[in-house]
Amino acid sequence: MNLFSNAIKFSPAEAPVEVDVWSWDNTLAVTVRDRGPGISEDDKEKLFQKFSRIARADGRKGPLGTGLGLYICKSIIRAQHGDLSVTGSPGEGAAFTFTLPASTRGSARGDG
Repeated sequence: MNLFSNAIKFSPAEAPVEVDVWSWDNTLAVTVRDRGPGISEDDKEKLFQKFSRIARADGRKGPLGTGLGLYICKSIIRAQHGDLSVTGSPGEGAAFTFTLPASTRGSARGDG
């Protein structure tokens, strides 16, 4: 939900938020793409760190949040043996993609 709410929050009101879902081998992937201000290469490294907040790309003042949402998302996804990444450039929006194993049978509980 955090990825969806961030995409809505940072996109212009008239801009669509796109969601793509696909699978391959034993992996499920979901991408949430917005049309917001985008993220610089330097800021991409900071996004998933605890309490890390980046400067607003639109030049307005004010915080972008507490710096915990994406850190928590990545932590939960990694606990499920997946990953979370971001692509995009300033002025072009951002796309957050998370991957998860399609089947965790035996991997988490050891009962496979």
